[in-house]
Amino acid sequence: MITPRPGGVIIMAAILGCGCRPRETESAPAPEAGSPTSLPARDRAAVCNALVPPAKRDQIVFEDRAASLSDHLGSVVLYTVPVPRGWTRDRPPMMSWRPPADPDHANLAVGFGGCGKEDCAAATDGVFSVASDPRPGAVTVLGDVRKTSRRIMSLRYMNTFLLITAWWNQALSRYYSCVAFQLERDLVPAFECACASADAREARDR
Repeated sequence: MITPRPGGVIIMAAILGCGCRPRETESAPAPEAGSPTSLPARDRAAVCNALVPPAKRDQIVFEDRAASLSDHLGSVVLYTVPVPRGWTRDRPPMMSWRPPADPDHANLAVGFGGCGKEDCAAATDGVFSVASDPRPGAVTVLGDVRKTSRRIMSLRYMNTFLLITAWWNQALSRYYSCVAFQLERDLVPAFECACASADAREARDR
């Protein structure tokens, strides 16, 4: 099981279920023009759904989910992320979703962590550590795109496919992650879109 960098995420709860009512939010970095997050929220899931192979569109239909995730320091991040309809939330400490009919197959998870005194791009290296598996033939990196405040990696790990995304806000010394694993290869573009569409906001009381 591949998860976001350990230590950053402790407790999670759905926004509607936890009773949280944050008064102020600080946004994660502004999306780059042309990215799914630069689209109106109502259009993001539609863009990802268009990338689902036609033969699987009755099985995978993305829709926005809202949830919050907190750590032991009291930091709270509010997420909106496209998730396949019908997928159910895992229990803490991870914020992740699985298909109920095949819970051991695919998984979509989000997380966050602090950059500390490091450059945030370097601080996210742990998120991508699976690519350094030393076993011969265990990992094949299919793509590794690095942008100003985001990195996206797709890879084959053993007999399955993974999509790992991290983005960060250096001013807040915070990074965020989205990981989809146990994927079939033809679903990688759609889940890459879902992770690219994920929105994370810091919740802070006045």
